[in-house]
Parts: sequence; C-alpha cells; structure tokens
Amino acid sequence: MAPLMFQLHSLIVDQFWVKVKLVSRSSLHDVVQCALSFMIATCFSASWSVFQDSRTRSRKERFLRFVLRRKPCLFILIIELLLATLLCLACYALLVKNLHISRHISDIRRENALLSEFGAYREYMDCRYYARSLNFDTTKCLEDEDESAYMSRVYVLLSGEDCIKNRTEYVRCNLRQAKSADFAVKHFKQFHPCGGLRGKVINALRTPYTSIYAPSIDVSKYQGRVLRIKDFMVKCPVCFYSSRFQDRTDGDSNVTRCARDLATVRPGWPEIARYCDDEQLHEVADFCKLYKDVMIEILGFF
Repeated sequence: MAPLMFQLHSLIVDQFWVKVKLVSRSSLHDVVQCALSFMIATCFSASWSVFQDSRTRSRKERFLRFVLRRKPCLFILIIELLLATLLCLACYALLVKNLHISRHISDIRRENALLSEFGAYREYMDCRYYARSLNFDTTKCLEDEDESAYMSRVYVLLSGEDCIKNRTEYVRCNLRQAKSADFAVKHFKQFHPCGGLRGKVINALRTPYTSIYAPSIDVSKYQGRVLRIKDFMVKCPVCFYSSRFQDRTDGDSNVTRCARDLATVRPGWPEIARYCDDEQLHEVADFCKLYKDVMIEILGFF
C-alpha cells in the first residue's frame, strides 16, 4: 500500500511540473487544478505517514510527542498545571482559615457563657486569694447526706479593694469518687443492729446514745471493688419514741395499724441511715385494741 501511495504522489508531482512548464500554453483553470491536485496528494501522503508511524507507538508516547513537538501546547499544559496547583493551595488555605475562624467563634461563645454565668462576680475580678491548704476538708463528706455533703477549701485575701476577706470553695463530695466506685450498691433491707431504723423495734425510751456502727452490705459480693466507708458501714441514729401505741388508719387503703411515733435525737450516716423511722409498729397487731379494752374495763374510759 505504501509503495502505491508513493507512486501516486510521484505521478501527481510530475504532472504538476509538466503543467507548470506548459503554463504559458495552458489556461488558468488547468493551473489551478494542477495546484489543488498537488496539495491533496501532499496532505494525503503526510497523513498516511503519520498514521503508519502512530500504529507502532503507545498512547503515552504519542501524547508526549504531540505535546513536546508543539510548543504552544506545552506552554498551555504548564500553565494549566500551575493554575491547578494554585487552586488546590487556595482551597487548602481557605479550609484552614475556616477551621481557625470556627474554633475562634466557639471559644468566644464559651467565654460569653462563662461571663454570663459568673456575671455576679465581675466586681471581684481584681481580687487575689491564696489557699490555706491545697487539700479539701472532707469532714462533712462522712457525716452528712450524700446529696448535701460538700468538701470545702478556704482562700484568704491577698490583694484587692472592696473584696471579700475570706472565700470558701465548696465541691460536692460525690465528685471525688473514683470511677471504679461508681456502681450500684445494694444495701440490706433492714439493719438489725440499728433500733428504730427500717422497722427494728426499740423497747427502751430511746436507743443507746453511744455510737453504734453496723454493716450495710455483704462485702464478699464486692471483692476487688473500691468502696467508701459509707458504702458498707452505717452509723446508727439515736431514736426515741414520743407517743404511746394507738390505732392509726391509713386514709388511702383504710387499713388500721397499731403504731407509735419515733423522733431522731442524733442523725446517723450515710443518707440511708440519716433519720429514724417516722413510726414504730407493734409486734402484736391487736395490742392497741386489747390495751383499749383493758383500760376501759379498769378505768371506765380511754
């Protein structure tokens, strides 16, 4: 095929030169026709050579030859790569700036919330204090209820005008518990050693005034746990009865019971053993009825 195309091209060229030599004896139409034939043959021959050459090269090689043989294409490619790089850098810079602005806005909002919360202390911003001790006083954490027990730390005024002389910081005692102690402790339903607590009957006017400590859980079930004293021990409250046994009727269920009132002389701890029971039921349910019948029989009234 290639020799045939070469022969066709040679024939057209020879005819072109023959017609050029005879231009003085030919018309203008013949000259134009000859020129067009020469241009078509030349373009066709060049295209065929490029096609034959491209069949033996890979796509990557053809692309590189196309780019490197044509300087304008190379310059445009370099400019496009530079623009793409600059665009990526600009997007990255905008992203970083946006993150910085978002972080700054969140910090401002948090500071505004703190200022709103501590707005009452704005007048004392210039006051300087120092702590007498870095450790908190945890005395109340053992004796008071869990919900109202606070450990405290005292600060003494160091400098400033119109300031509070001494400032005390309070923190809930529950906050100092370790995570390992944050679990549900199931206490005994009744503390039998504590009279007047959880249904335990007291026979004397009051329970002993000396401190009585009793276990509140089965410690063997909590091996390997971190427990506070209040988790497994109770200090019994001091109770006394302030009335005699008499019949009482529950308004909701209309059930009659024989009971007397109890009062707390000295609270115990923790919260579950803080106060004595409100009332004490008699061991014999019919005691109040029998007592009333006896008093009426003896005295004639009750």
